Amino acid sequence: MASQTQLSVVSNNISNAATPGYSREAVVLEVNSPGSKTGMNSAVGQGVMVTGITRRYDALLQNQINLAQQDYGRSNTLSQYLSSIDQLFNEAQDIGLAGPLNDFFNAWQEVANNPQGLTERNLLLQKADILISSAQQLEQGITDSIGHVNTNITSDTDQINDLASRIALLNGQITQMESGSSVASAIQLRDKRDQALKELNNLIETSSWEDPNNGAITVTVGQRNLVSANNTNTLTATYTSSGSYDLKLDGLNITSKISKGEMGGLLTVQENLKTDLHDLRKLVASLTNQVNLQHVQGYDLDGNAGTNFFDPLQLTVVKNAATTSLTATITDNSLLTLDEYAVGFVDDGSGGFNYQITNSATGAVKTSGAYNPAGTTVNLEGIRFVLSGAVTAEDNFTVSPLTSAIQDFERNLTDPRHIAASSGAATIPGNNANALAIADIINTQVSALDSGSLADYYQTLIGQIGGQSKTASDNLTFANNFLNQLTSKRDSISGVNMDEEAADLIRFQRSFQAAARVLDVADKLFQTLLNL
Repeated sequence: MASQTQLSVVSNNISNAATPGYSREAVVLEVNSPGSKTGMNSAVGQGVMVTGITRRYDALLQNQINLAQQDYGRSNTLSQYLSSIDQLFNEAQDIGLAGPLNDFFNAWQEVANNPQGLTERNLLLQKADILISSAQQLEQGITDSIGHVNTNITSDTDQINDLASRIALLNGQITQMESGSSVASAIQLRDKRDQALKELNNLIETSSWEDPNNGAITVTVGQRNLVSANNTNTLTATYTSSGSYDLKLDGLNITSKISKGEMGGLLTVQENLKTDLHDLRKLVASLTNQVNLQHVQGYDLDGNAGTNFFDPLQLTVVKNAATTSLTATITDNSLLTLDEYAVGFVDDGSGGFNYQITNSATGAVKTSGAYNPAGTTVNLEGIRFVLSGAVTAEDNFTVSPLTSAIQDFERNLTDPRHIAASSGAATIPGNNANALAIADIINTQVSALDSGSLADYYQTLIGQIGGQSKTASDNLTFANNFLNQLTSKRDSISGVNMDEEAADLIRFQRSFQAAARVLDVADKLFQTLLNL
């Protein structure tokens, strides 16, 4: 019977050699208590007994694999998304914005070289269109990636909840099978639970431990219980007004506590992409504003004062949660800092409210004062804010000159004769001072860009994106190699070695045959005795 059990276990090992997460099983044998025969002074062995079936398993190594799986999930996600964004700005293949940006300002230099030439002026308008198209393609590429990230966040949330439910179900089955017995062990169920936990760790950062009394594991995410015995809490992904997702578990926001696993990677990418999009929009908004401010100072071929070369910037007002009314308009483009603003209200302690306008990025208060429901006007950095209506402390708005900066990035001029290359009406057509001034904008320091130039700001942007992509790629290589090393070590302990199983198969077969031979001889001796 012992040999037959061993043969069955070997058969099961061979069948599951390629099953993910399967741990090699082995029969545990123990010598039966010896007994004594009549007329003999020494004890005679009573054979062997099967005391259980165990699996080759290293709990510490499995925990290391789970942690490595979290790092791999994060690194793989970061590398995948950041490399795709890096390709959007691949200046080595003339895919990014550097070429169209330089061509646009070089075209202004060509107009300056021949101010009256319609060919140069038409070429300038063409280069402007190419610049506009390139900027909009880059924005579309980033926003598509953000949409894909958001889809994956919700998809991963569903998978995490499914895996949590599966682990909770396995907890219950393991507890039921192993309760009250020192022999029975839910080996296959434990393997399934380990595999589910491994998949979970690939998706999100977890901690887990096993209850020694009943064999159930508790799984926590963001310091909150996701799985406890056979119960689960549901993880939810909530879209916020800032354009990102918050993760909530057991009623609490745990977003800031998730840094590993695929979900940790997605949350990091989400912030990186928002920063890249913000910086690109700020570059284009600054370009639009600076060119327009200079262009209106010149004169066209007909002696008319210049108009806006590009469509002027527009403000986007988002009403997050408010009964109040807010309108915001640009009153002086030269005063714009291209900052984004948060508008909110604070109880003044006497039954009224104070308005408060802060920088959305830094949280610094730009201005504040008493709020009058009948109407309050605030002029700040070239923008007029007009507030009115009933208010609560929860009311808040965001005001941005950047949100539509690329979407609305269009050429305002259609006639090449209206390009204002001259600095004075009396010096047309030979004067090229205004065209030269615009051509030099690319290298001029701009306060809205932290006193850097358009060229420097863009180089910093692509350097930042390239650096993030390279770091993510290097981290992925390390995480992948480390996980493979741990997996190989685990396979050496828990994996099925077909050569060893083949040797065991022969050994147990011979043991079975020998035992059968003993039984056959004993039976013949017994029959001989009966026939005496």
